[in-house]
Amino acid sequence: MALGLARAGARVSLVDVDAKALDSARARVAGEVGDDRAFAQAADVSDEAAVRSAIAATLDFSGGLDILVNDAGIGPPANGLGLFDDPEKFWENDLGRWRRTVEVNTVGSHVMAALAAPHTIERGWGRIVNVTTSLNAMYMPGCGAYGPSKAGLEANTATRSCGSSDR
Repeated sequence: MALGLARAGARVSLVDVDAKALDSARARVAGEVGDDRAFAQAADVSDEAAVRSAIAATLDFSGGLDILVNDAGIGPPANGLGLFDDPEKFWENDLGRWRRTVEVNTVGSHVMAALAAPHTIERGWGRIVNVTTSLNAMYMPGCGAYGPSKAGLEANTATRSCGSSDR
């Protein structure tokens, strides 16, 4: 998504907790469209202070914020779960892993959107794109918190996008 936006002329700011993956992604975008069009900052999207810092750095880099693509996420494979050969029972889920998945997939997406929205509103235009999953993945046995976390993201997205025109 970052590469596509950069190809279309956007200056992109990449945020990820994994500094190595982040540097690789930034290098790929910069290599194709120019170093001045790609910025990267390591941050945990579920940490409000880290998100505030990342948004401030983004504003310094680009001069504004028009589009937020919320695609940070922890999926079942990242947790080493064997979804198809030996799905984990819900009562066997590691509670720390379960909470972390919800923190990143649901809370982190909300934190990013809530802190980005005032900047898009100030500019008079903006978009927040929340990346989720298929309905089948939400209900797949052995997915631990992944399905519920993405369902929470979808519900949170729906509550922000309906109703009054100030949302």
